[in-house]
Amino acid sequence: MLATPGHCYRPPAVRDAGRVWGVAVQLYGLRSPRNWGIGDFGDLEDLAVGLAGQGADLIGLNPLHALFTGTPTHASPYSPSSRQQLNVLYIDVEAVEGSSDCAAARERVGSPEFQQRLAMLRAAPLVDYAGVAAAKLEVLELLFAHFCEHHLPREREPDEVGKAFLGFIAERGEALRRHAVFEALRAHFLSTDEGSGDWHSWPAAWRDPDSAEVAAFERVHAGRVRFHQYLQWVADRQFSRVAARCRALGMGVGLYTDLAVSVDRAGSDAWSFQEGFAENASIGAPPD
Repeated sequence: MLATPGHCYRPPAVRDAGRVWGVAVQLYGLRSPRNWGIGDFGDLEDLAVGLAGQGADLIGLNPLHALFTGTPTHASPYSPSSRQQLNVLYIDVEAVEGSSDCAAARERVGSPEFQQRLAMLRAAPLVDYAGVAAAKLEVLELLFAHFCEHHLPREREPDEVGKAFLGFIAERGEALRRHAVFEALRAHFLSTDEGSGDWHSWPAAWRDPDSAEVAAFERVHAGRVRFHQYLQWVADRQFSRVAARCRALGMGVGLYTDLAVSVDRAGSDAWSFQEGFAENASIGAPPD
């Protein structure tokens, strides 16, 4: 059964023969003297400010779907792991809330060795996905540990920031939980001698997101699952901030994001909701 609305949504700015203009960009291709070798949500906000000042009403973007954290060179935005989650490599790490209070992160980023890595990433003619992912995740791990210590301490109730994070987890529900479990599971299997990132080749029990084995893994590795939920929370807050800034700047449409036709059959959406996919079907050019 298929269901469809009667017509597509039209922003007020383009109703009644209204006309707007804007630009289309590949977010990963934006360069700046401050990013970490890939365009990020901070660059996107700066772009919005500049374009709005010239009268633009929209910014068209490549799909921002979640890719594969453990294998960052699997980089096509049209073959994502999940269309329900965001690509965490677009996080502006130095703009993460609370980052200035994390001494470990400040020291790591400020070290000459790390600054040299960032300079090399910025100077690369193409996006060095493996290098970018290594640098960002290294510091995001430190920020997550700091976040848990200060906002989700075991000895007392979470503070308002911690409650906001837990509220996000509750709101996003099963889709976010399964994506985070998948990310942790995939990293586990990739770390084994004969491990594979394709869940179809995992032992049968691990191919079933509702199995007792997966539930036990989630309990044992709750910290890793929570880390991937944290990454999605940070990405969502930064992306939402840009969208709100576009509205505040008076842009008639704001962010216009492309959508992949479907997902990679080896990704988290296909693992999480197997009953919703035709396993052997493909569409697109190249096939999604």
